[in-house]
Amino acid sequence: MACINIIKKDKNLIGEIFLPGSKSISNRVLMINALCGNKLLINNISISSDTVLLKELLNKISLHSNNSEPLHLDCKDAGTVARFLTTYLALIKKEQYVITGSERMQQRPMKDLVESLRNMGANVTYLKKDGFLPLKINPSNEINNKVFVDCRKSSQYVTSLLLVAPVLAEGLIIELSDIIASKSYIDATINLMTYFGVQVHKTKNFLIIKPQSYIPKEITVESDWSAAAYWYEMAAFSENVNLKLRGLNKNSFQGDFILAQIYKKMGVNTRYDTNGIQLTKEHLKSDFFEFDFFNTPDIFPSVIVSCALLNIPSKFTGICNLRFKESDRIHSVLEELKKMGLNVYFDQCKVEILLGKNTIDFKNRNYTISTYNDHRIALAFAATAVLIESINIEDFNVVSKSYPEFWKHLKDVGFEINEKE
Repeated sequence: MACINIIKKDKNLIGEIFLPGSKSISNRVLMINALCGNKLLINNISISSDTVLLKELLNKISLHSNNSEPLHLDCKDAGTVARFLTTYLALIKKEQYVITGSERMQQRPMKDLVESLRNMGANVTYLKKDGFLPLKINPSNEINNKVFVDCRKSSQYVTSLLLVAPVLAEGLIIELSDIIASKSYIDATINLMTYFGVQVHKTKNFLIIKPQSYIPKEITVESDWSAAAYWYEMAAFSENVNLKLRGLNKNSFQGDFILAQIYKKMGVNTRYDTNGIQLTKEHLKSDFFEFDFFNTPDIFPSVIVSCALLNIPSKFTGICNLRFKESDRIHSVLEELKKMGLNVYFDQCKVEILLGKNTIDFKNRNYTISTYNDHRIALAFAATAVLIESINIEDFNVVSKSYPEFWKHLKDVGFEINEKE
């Protein structure tokens, strides 16, 4: 298995990085582009493997016109791609399709989305295990304009329906469950739809979208706040910080801009200007940290690793859905922290993690981190090289899922990176 060694000989974090375009925004914009005839002008689109894959699959779909044979679409390990395309094909297109994915993707939940689509009249069937990929999609005759969505496990179900709703003949009324996972991502979707001229009426448990047309226009995809998490983590581990992260907006569509508030408690200051943010450092940290990740799950690995290695007693809640990501992220993070000798208590009944005081000497330790085919595990633990001087990361190419240029960016600010046998 490919492995790299990352070395940081000092605790300075100085330089300028142009963060990649947001994967989550890019994927939404690509779906809107498909729904309005590919008329958008898109700047700074993500180069992540997920976005590249979605673009390729949408192109295949646009060329498919054979009703006798289904078009097979492999979504690999991309949950957003699988869920967005399932809804798009079931409600908009009139051909036959098979949607599948990697072994891990075939373990990630699809049932609540499929049940919602079936209740609307969509013709979707399971090819193997009920509730999971692969799926067979056949053309539907009539689509209802009302649907209930159980969104306790994923906001992607709602987003997939929101995106297609305005182009349905009668629009769509979406009733939401009382508990909504990752709600900030639904808000981001609605804000993007508004940018492209579509109005969404919100009440407590309903989203109402009348028949409308997206208005094609130019968009520059803002940089990825989720990617910024690893730089905030590095800043928290550093002593001298003067780092510019270009492309981030204070008034962001993305919920992960909460990072600025979180890392303020770890001594990292954020200053906004016209083309990004400037990170600096003051030497303070909280005596206790507590956060609910239910609305912003992607930043969990960075934040818990930061608190663990900075020896900040902490409580982490809202993590139940992290079991259904590219890996079981609760298990993945805790296993790798244990390698470092950190004592972390996971209360399975309450689904919360308690982090107590740890006294660890990181010098002269040769840690090798398993990444579980999960980009966010690789990224979060790579950042620890600032504090412990050297870290080995297995299967390092997994970062291409969201941040292909990460290793180059590390070199740009003074990290040494060497590939190992």
